[in-house]
Amino acid sequence: FLGYLTVCLALYCTQSPEAAYSPLLPLLILGLPILDTLTVMVIRYSEGRHLFSPDRNHIHHQLLALNFRHYEVVAVLYLLCTVLVGMAYYLRYSADALLLGVYLLFSAAVIGTLHWGKLTGWQLRAKSREGKERRNRWLRKIHWYHHVAPVLLEWSLAILLVVMAFLFSHNFSLGAIVTWPIVLGLLVLMALAPQKRAVVTTRVTYYVTVACMIFVFAETLGSRPQLDLVLDITLGTLAVLLVLGVRMTRKADFRFDTHDYLVLLLILMAPQFLTLFAPQQEMTRLVLRFVVLAYIGEFLLARKGAGLPAMKTACLACLLILGGMS
Repeated sequence: FLGYLTVCLALYCTQSPEAAYSPLLPLLILGLPILDTLTVMVIRYSEGRHLFSPDRNHIHHQLLALNFRHYEVVAVLYLLCTVLVGMAYYLRYSADALLLGVYLLFSAAVIGTLHWGKLTGWQLRAKSREGKERRNRWLRKIHWYHHVAPVLLEWSLAILLVVMAFLFSHNFSLGAIVTWPIVLGLLVLMALAPQKRAVVTTRVTYYVTVACMIFVFAETLGSRPQLDLVLDITLGTLAVLLVLGVRMTRKADFRFDTHDYLVLLLILMAPQFLTLFAPQQEMTRLVLRFVVLAYIGEFLLARKGAGLPAMKTACLACLLILGGMS
């Protein structure tokens, strides 16, 4: 049903006489499933089998044969689809010959890469035994970071939130009329919520604070370029510490899954289509700041649950500062 609906919408939007788009645009929008279907049918025909007989020649099967993990295969397919949709957006008014040429080059690159990997026996990684230590030798040397990461990230985040509130709050248009009722509501929520819901209240507190900070960033972005640069460098450093902490975590309490890859791709692509509302560079900056702050919070909640006194205190302090200094 989803495939049928996608095809119908793609044709309806591009084949209308009133549409200014190239009629070949669906070739890019639906490029990956088209390529996958044609490829397996050619292989089956060349082997003398029925065109609709099952086999393991689909693109995702070929990636698995190159020793990609399941979530990595899904991430690669997301990326390929995103590249095609992005090209369709930027080439929507281009000539048919250009669209066809771009798609043929894309198809040749995908098929050629998979064929090269099969011929040369290339593997993404050596086949590992079940239960083998998933951290490499370098990561095992800093095994202590597994225990340090939650504390380091919590206190770094707490300090950063308070400092950002002091530095960016002067132009906060909403002011105390919004932040103080929010603080009061959060305190009531913490007091009345049952203990088993403590993680939920902590998450609500954190995301409300992050939302206010993103709003502040949106109002002040570009007015203090040096401060923006320092903030971006700091968040970039925290992002590196976060990725290292996720990689060092022995349990699977928190890990990037295929849904996260899709969300990150959508976040990175969104600024490309929102240039009517704000400059692309500013939109990209805002969404990346939100991504880093959001995933740090999720990592801390996964590792420490509701036991984040420094972060919760910093969130309330941040909101009060935003209300008191704006």
